Amino acid sequence: MSHDESSRASARLVSNAAGWSQRCRRCRRTTISSPSGGAVPRFTYLCPIRWSDMDANNHVNNAVYPRYLEEARMNMFEELVPSDPTQRLSKNFFLSEQWMKFSKPLVYSKEPVLIEAWVTSLKGVSFELAYEIKDGGGLYVAATSKMAGFDSVAGRVRRFDDAERAVLGGFLDES
Repeated sequence: MSHDESSRASARLVSNAAGWSQRCRRCRRTTISSPSGGAVPRFTYLCPIRWSDMDANNHVNNAVYPRYLEEARMNMFEELVPSDPTQRLSKNFFLSEQWMKFSKPLVYSKEPVLIEAWVTSLKGVSFELAYEIKDGGGLYVAATSKMAGFDSVAGRVRRFDDAERAVLGGFLDES
């Protein structure tokens, strides 16, 4: 892949002037200030809380949070999913590990909860993501996921191509 093609693939994720993605009204690419004063990349997703997400304890059931993280990931990396079904099989990703720390219960609200996500490590065949699920009431969940590239046709782990590395690298914060 040429540098121009890689740049275009990365640029498709760039948001409009208001910061919100052209494809997803609940998604945006943003930066936040780091403790050292620099800017660090973040993907934000406004995740709706569904009434069916609640359990008998009147809060979001802990089993629902992995789905929230999946929704954020799928929107964050939508550009990496080929439209051709055959290509999609050879350019899959799989979740190899996931960890969550619950801080406090999240209760139903008509307002969506904010999920911030970023890449913390990028290697040839895998990457790690960090997430925070929060709103004005504070942090509910801190989570990490380890993902790997997978070729379902060949049945094996695969290396990331330049366009994938460009998109993933655009969210990299190793601090």
